Amino acid sequence: NAKLANPLHGISREQLLRDVERFAEEKNLKHLLPELRKGALVAQDPRSFESIDILEEEDKYHLRRETTHRYSQTFTLYHALMGSLAAAVQGMDEAVINGAQIIYPKQFGIGSKKHDTWLVGLVNSAPYMCCAFVGCWLTEPLNNALGRKKTIFITCLISFLTCIWSAFTNTWWHLFIARFFLGFGIGPKSATVPVYSAEIAHEINRGALVMMWQMWTAFGIMFGDLIDVAFFFIPDKPNIRALALRYKLKDTDVAIDLAFKSHERTQLLA
Repeated sequence: NAKLANPLHGISREQLLRDVERFAEEKNLKHLLPELRKGALVAQDPRSFESIDILEEEDKYHLRRETTHRYSQTFTLYHALMGSLAAAVQGMDEAVINGAQIIYPKQFGIGSKKHDTWLVGLVNSAPYMCCAFVGCWLTEPLNNALGRKKTIFITCLISFLTCIWSAFTNTWWHLFIARFFLGFGIGPKSATVPVYSAEIAHEINRGALVMMWQMWTAFGIMFGDLIDVAFFFIPDKPNIRALALRYKLKDTDVAIDLAFKSHERTQLLA
């Protein structure tokens, strides 16, 4: 059977309610005990909620509405789904580095010899190398220790800081290190956000909402291409080489950065 078995199936009502009371006591949630009892009974057999005697008519009304009005959900659900915007960072990195490699191989002295193409590929693939060998393996311990929301916040912060770090590099190996550490943000984040979205979504629209990750990845790719074009023709300043490259690599905070720039610079995004 391709459908996962309900872990509450086969447990007697009495045992289930005792487990709920024990859980409420352990987690200091006794003030929510009536709601926890209702939730446990509904979770045990979601399709038979009409026959659950402890549910009030208002409870049943909202449960019916979840099926008949699939997108009439609480604001909290849509607020939480904004976590899918984390995918935009991954999409932007995939696109921004394409524009940056027009500049940085020559700037960092790896744009001439034949074997230098391997170094360019190494720098470009650094975040995903980290994801494969280190980052994705941190997903479970981070989620167990911090929970979903804190894991998403911390990994997004890592992505933010490492992109700024990339903008201050002056050698290819320094850029490689900065981008490698970016993988510590991309790896756990890309594995946590879709799972979190699935957990908070109702089954009737879970598939569509989880696919938000792919949609925002595509959005990030589009926005990254815009960043490449917007900052391509920025001239260098005294003592600052490859200024256009640094703006491209500092992709995650470009909106914050532009908010404090002149009106003429902001028009580059128009």
